[in-house]
Formats: sequence, structure tokens, C-alpha cells
Amino acid sequence: MDKKSLITRWDTTDVEIRNELIRAIRGAGLLDQVSGLKKTDGRWDLRGFKVPAPARTENIRSYLKVEGAFAFTGMVIDNSDLSYADLSFTTWRDCKIGNSIFVEAKLKDVFMAASDIVNTEFINTDFKDSFIGQNVGKNSGSFINVTFNECNLSNVGFCFPKIEGTNFKNCDLKDTDFDGSRFANCKFTGLLDSTFFRGYSKDAHTSFLWVFNRVRPRNFFNEMYGVDFSEASLSGISFTNHIDLSRCILPRDGSAILVTDLKNTYDLMKIRINNEWSGEYKRIGLEYIDSIYYNKDRQDQPNDIIDIDTLSQGTGMEKFGQDFFNLLKNVKNESVNHNG
Repeated sequence: MDKKSLITRWDTTDVEIRNELIRAIRGAGLLDQVSGLKKTDGRWDLRGFKVPAPARTENIRSYLKVEGAFAFTGMVIDNSDLSYADLSFTTWRDCKIGNSIFVEAKLKDVFMAASDIVNTEFINTDFKDSFIGQNVGKNSGSFINVTFNECNLSNVGFCFPKIEGTNFKNCDLKDTDFDGSRFANCKFTGLLDSTFFRGYSKDAHTSFLWVFNRVRPRNFFNEMYGVDFSEASLSGISFTNHIDLSRCILPRDGSAILVTDLKNTYDLMKIRINNEWSGEYKRIGLEYIDSIYYNKDRQDQPNDIIDIDTLSQGTGMEKFGQDFFNLLKNVKNESVNHNG
């Protein structure tokens, strides 16, 4: 069956199966209890499936308010093919997705909390404007051995889920906020544009009815262990909140540098810029140091990754970016040699 037929069948030949499937989801039932549901290549055939639309959506400035969203609660979806499925505007809580595949699926404006995704592949799937790693108390869910291949993850938010053995291949990661996601043995390929990584979550829900603390985000620290950026391009990436980047693999093209002794390095940078630069270059250089080091979210940080693309953004900034980046590399080497 072609893509169009896979989608339209749920409103024609498979209406009763769709109705039973929706009832099963609402009751957190098992897929093998849905009569008539077949498998394709060993997976439950949910290709083209579409959930009921929300009762109402409303744009409030940059925020989309959704009322009456279709809810997945305590649902287990295993060995399923959800290619071309439209699951936009849905909410997920305490769910598990495993050994499944999503090709060209729609998961825009999805809210997912305390849910686990394991051994699953997303290909050309649209997550734009979703929040897929919200916590419920100490549980922020997980992404284990997951592949995101050419997916739209722009403006997607997380709290502190475990993200382990997961690959992000040529995805749209513009304004993606990984917050305090706990990374281990993951790889990024392609462009990361204005993406956020933190040592611990700033967006986690920490209270119940605003009365008492339920969770301390600093107890769920992001180790950034074995995160591979070797085939990635970094542009305007933000690493904050005590994050340790010493176990990351930098882009192999040399477009980013790991700065370790931050205070000493930037103190030396200011001295060199004051002594060797002049005019607008000098002003911009000193202001940039203040913005990247003396920012309150970067205080007491063990190290930082600086990419040349960020330094070069803006009209006529290419030469400044190259000069600042080269000076930073030289000062870093001087600092290491001096301390050694």
C-alpha cells in the first residue's frame, strides 16, 4: 500500500479497527487485544494512524494552547510501525515505546512526561514545538538506543531524561533545549544551531501544588559521558550550569575548542586584547569575554566549548571570529604550558 492508502484506510476499510484501537489506548490496553489489527514485517501495523483532534487549539503569542488533547497514559507500544502516523497535539504520561519505527510521522506539539523510548528509530519525523522529556517527580523518562534520523527537533524541550546510546543524524536542532538531559555514549551528526545543554535541569517540575519540593534537579546531573560531536557543526551552542565537557569528542574539523582553566584563560585573553587590539575589535572582544565567562550560568564551570561559528556571526564578523578563536587557542596553550 502507498502512503496515501495507508492513511485513508482508517476512515474506510479499517474504521472499526481504528475505533477499537482508540478505545484500547484510552484504557491503556494492549495492542494484541485489538481484534483485526495485523502486523507488517513483524510489527503491529499502525502506519497512517491518526488520533482524534484536540477540542481546541489557540495561539497565544509564541505559545500554542491545546485543550482536550488525546491522551496516552500508561500505554505500552511495542514492536509497532507508526510510519506516517499523525500523533500531533497528544499528551503522553508513564508510557513505554519499544522496538518500533516511525517514518515521516507527525508528533508536533506533543507533551511527553515520565515515558521511556527504547530501541526505536525515528526517520523524517516532525517533533517541532514539542516537550518530550518532562519529569513527574524524579522520573523524567529515557531515550535508550534510539535513532533520530533527519528529524525536526527544533524548539523541542527536555528536563532530565536519560539519553543513552542515542544518535542524532542530520536533525534540525535549532533552539532545541536538552536542559539537564543525562547523556551517555551518544552521537550528533550535522548542524546544532543555538542548542542548549546544562549540567542539571532548570525546567524540571520541582514542587507539588507549589507547596513543597519533590525533586532536586542537581541530584540528577548530566555527566555528558562519551558524547561524540566529531561529525557535527556547532553554532551558538550553550553549555551551562556546571556541565563538564571533558569527556566529549570535539568536531574533527577543528571548528570548536575545549577551554579548561576558564578564569586564568579569560584573564589572559583580556590582557592580550587590551595590549594588542584596538578600536571596535578591542571593545567587542572584551564584551564577548564578559558575556561568555562572567555570565551567571557559567560561573564555577569546569570547562566550556567555544565554536568559531558563534564568534563569526554578524555582518563583517568573520575576521573577528577567526582572530578571537586563534587568540583563544594560543592563550589556552600558553596557560597549559605555564601551569605544566
